[in-house]
Amino acid sequence: MDLKLPVSFYEKVLDSVNEGIWVADGQDNIFYSNKGAETLLQIEEDVLINTNVLADLYPAQSKTFTAYFQSAKKSLKPVEFVAETRDIHGEIRYHKGWLFPQTESGIYNGMICTFRDVTERRLAERALLKSEKSYRLMADNISDVIWTIDFETKQFTYISPSVYKMRGFTVEEALSEPVEESLVKEDVANIMKILNSSPEELLKTYDINGIHIFKVRQRTKDGRVIWVEISASLILNEHGKPVEIVGASRDITDRKETEQALRDSEERYRVLSDETPVAIFITEKGMCIDANAAASRLFGYTREEFVGMHATKIVSKDSEDTMMRYIMEGVETMYDAITIDKFGNKIPVSFQGKMLTYKGKKTRLTLCYDRRDQIKREKELQDFNVRLTLAAKSALIGIFEWNTTTNHLQWDNRMFELYDVDLKTTATYDIWAEKIHPVDFPKVQTALDRCLKKGTNFDPEFRIIHQNGDIRYIKAHALLVDDKETNTERLIGVNYDITERHQIERDLIEAKNNAEESDRLKSAFLSNMSHEIRTPMNSILGFSEILREEPDMDHEQRAHFLNIISNSGNQLLDIVNDILDISKIEAGETKLSLKPTLLKDTCLNVFSSFSVVLKEKHIDWNIEIQDELKELRFMCDQVKTKQVITNLISNAIKFTHSGHINLHISKHAHMLLFKIEDTGIGIPEALLTKIFDRFRQVETQGARKYGGTGLGLAICKSLVTLMGGEIWVESELEKGSTFFFTLPLNFNYELPFE
Repeated sequence: MDLKLPVSFYEKVLDSVNEGIWVADGQDNIFYSNKGAETLLQIEEDVLINTNVLADLYPAQSKTFTAYFQSAKKSLKPVEFVAETRDIHGEIRYHKGWLFPQTESGIYNGMICTFRDVTERRLAERALLKSEKSYRLMADNISDVIWTIDFETKQFTYISPSVYKMRGFTVEEALSEPVEESLVKEDVANIMKILNSSPEELLKTYDINGIHIFKVRQRTKDGRVIWVEISASLILNEHGKPVEIVGASRDITDRKETEQALRDSEERYRVLSDETPVAIFITEKGMCIDANAAASRLFGYTREEFVGMHATKIVSKDSEDTMMRYIMEGVETMYDAITIDKFGNKIPVSFQGKMLTYKGKKTRLTLCYDRRDQIKREKELQDFNVRLTLAAKSALIGIFEWNTTTNHLQWDNRMFELYDVDLKTTATYDIWAEKIHPVDFPKVQTALDRCLKKGTNFDPEFRIIHQNGDIRYIKAHALLVDDKETNTERLIGVNYDITERHQIERDLIEAKNNAEESDRLKSAFLSNMSHEIRTPMNSILGFSEILREEPDMDHEQRAHFLNIISNSGNQLLDIVNDILDISKIEAGETKLSLKPTLLKDTCLNVFSSFSVVLKEKHIDWNIEIQDELKELRFMCDQVKTKQVITNLISNAIKFTHSGHINLHISKHAHMLLFKIEDTGIGIPEALLTKIFDRFRQVETQGARKYGGTGLGLAICKSLVTLMGGEIWVESELEKGSTFFFTLPLNFNYELPFE
């Protein structure tokens, strides 16, 4: 169908679109503009007409816009541009559009420009970029290849694992490859020129975000050529000197092919409406009377197929009622809908329409924006955030971000749990610092200062104190991020609790030390036992041999030798008994046999057995029993109680050269307290907590001098514990020792003496 409409209709159409349009002559002066251009530029029509494009249109960015304009003028090909201007309130606005050079007989004779306001979109992209920067620090498996190049050597220092997916090289292979060999031959000179530029020259090429973006071709491991878009930034040290180039490479082969196809198509454009990438429809009572090339690309229909088609044919059933209501009521606000292309594919879009009157008839101009890329990007970011959050929660990791410029600190919920801080509390540096153990705080602060000044990683281990006094061990990992866009520095990192790991490490060390100590003491015990057993055994064998060989020995000498043999036998028997006792205790074979016991008799029996040695050493002894206990029997294992008292009295006699040994027995609550006090040599303070360990006596200098197995006190402790009591010692060198032990005294066990 050959549809011809008057020029005035198309003028109304151009004035109704939201995009700005102006046309300049061969001298670069504007001779036509639509209402959109006047609104976006905030210049009245009479002022805008005859305005020189290069001198007056974008004064704040005259050089930049001139470069775009001259590029289009020289190449005679469409050029996309981005320009910055300010509105009447002084606020920065961003315009994005296309410059279409016009020719006559192959000679330039004017320029057509279409543009729109992309301020909101650009600000949103910046916010999104800022968010992506933060998360990329904590993720190494994104599809883009992240890399760093040493500024001096121009060699790769880091390449992320995604290089394998993009180019087929392992990280090691990619790192060993010179930069120039990763490029196709045609792009080497241009890239090396950039890399070898001075810092000042490089900084001039950065956009407002501090990023240099360019496109190159690279070869994959299997020989294919791919197009790569590179975003690079120059990293400066604290002295402002460049140290490395950090960048990301993205495979844009498909996009480049699409862009090439789009450029080929744009060369055939003849109608201004065909130049915009936004699909445009003109309808009358819902029936399409025209559509641009962008609509054809989006939905797959030719322009001829669109004409005469009802608007609802390209939307889903769920969106039909909404579309018809907007058309019939002339609503001009934007709304979202699901459309269906010629091949049945669903495409999410945004529609915005404007009503026009032509020859008494109402028509509608509708713009259709493809939302697939936007939705995909939002979904990818949302999925990434969800995965990151789940990973942090699963690993019980707390995430924080501290803006060191504004001193603003952000914690996730896990950080509040780690530091035992109420979720309603606002996280601050002071709250964090107060939680750190005062002993550890200086080293943590030193690590933090070093990180802030030199950019080193912040990764200390330290203790924190909870409100209930519990001490937890924390491991921190953080990186300092220099945000050039906002001119701020942010410390982004994680904390996690390593208390259990720390305790395991301490337990392992303690177990190792205990094992080594036990092995050392056993070795000393065995060495001492050889002496303790050999001495009485030699006496027995030696004097027995003398008695056998001299049968006529006088009676007094024979009695003396027999006494020595008897004492040596008893000494040997005591050693064997000690070893058997400790073995039975460790094997859990020692059982209690409770019987009514009179304390006074038991204690007198013990001292009576030592009467000879006490007399020989001139040691006084005394038994003091609380009055109410003197005539009482109490239920206990008489044999084991006597064994404990005997061992303690024997020890006191062994290490006391003169003075006294006193035994006190008293009642404290439901326990009997036994106290054996001597005036012996005393015990070093360092050994007071170890004296009841097995074999401990053998490690002292006096082991050989005083003899003994080193098991007596260990046996006492085991027997007292078995009977439900406790044992301890107080001592002072050269003044004596006092041993205490307790035994249960249940009233049900007390029986009157008969």
